[in-house]
Amino acid sequence: MKIYLILTAILAVFLLLFPLACVTVKNSMTIPTVQITSMQKEEETDAADTSQREESVAVLLTSSHEVIHLEVFDYLVGAVAGEMPASFHPQALRAQAVACYTYLRWIQCNGDNNEYDITDDPTQNQSYLSRRELQEKWGEKYSLYIQKIEEAVNEVDGKYLSYENEPVLALFHGLSGGMTESAKNAWGRDIPYLQSVAAPGDALSPDVDSEVSFTAEEIKKLLAPGEGKEPIGKTESTDTGFVTIFEFYGKSYTGREVASALKLKSPFFTAEYQEGRFLFRVRGKGHGLGMSQYSADYMARQGSSYREILSHFYPGTELTK
Repeated sequence: MKIYLILTAILAVFLLLFPLACVTVKNSMTIPTVQITSMQKEEETDAADTSQREESVAVLLTSSHEVIHLEVFDYLVGAVAGEMPASFHPQALRAQAVACYTYLRWIQCNGDNNEYDITDDPTQNQSYLSRRELQEKWGEKYSLYIQKIEEAVNEVDGKYLSYENEPVLALFHGLSGGMTESAKNAWGRDIPYLQSVAAPGDALSPDVDSEVSFTAEEIKKLLAPGEGKEPIGKTESTDTGFVTIFEFYGKSYTGREVASALKLKSPFFTAEYQEGRFLFRVRGKGHGLGMSQYSADYMARQGSSYREILSHFYPGTELTK
């Protein structure tokens, strides 16, 4: 789940230099350089007919460097199943299906690779799992879960989120510390539909808090220190806890850089140094922008529809078909 999928070069270049609308000259995406060795058709499925089956999407499988061509319906089933637990409420799964389809359309609008539309790597784009992989993942629950996911995708057939008549950058993450982060705080640019909003239910998750500790030598191998004397110097965070500046022996990092280097669950953390060890207390899971998946499930179980969930986490957007 997670996804630090857009938090690298695409955001530094696209978000700072270009408007959100699709552009004629598409911008560079942060996608691994791979050799396309073959094209193959994904296994046939018996999913119900839907208008999305008239569309197709080319997916790069990063493990094999192969490009497969899927009907969008089949792709979305694999994407939703790869991104959200199938045990979640059906309304949450519907919200996830809309988010996955919206993100696909945004990538197709802004990508620049002629061989494929999207990869299956969640650190670059979003997850995709084949039926075979889902059978291995779910075991005896496969029939139950695949039907549940298919029904969720069918129910929101062809719907995506738009802002000013363009598909939005529909980011999502596992859970936050109680408030999602805004694009302005994270990237320095205001995006109307990526605002900090309440994530009701996240604080109730048994996984909301985690701790990781490192010896001085361990952390120096993972995070290059500066030449200062203080192990932890200046630190700054947003009101939600998103770390913007973290000084390590005088060298400054962003919270995302620290989280990536140390494999922390999120860039929402505090740190302290005692007796030769660094202790990081981490809040949430993922980058914290857009929809909190855990809160989406919580809201659904409290009676919210997928439309209400999407409207809450992506304010100002329209559900379009």
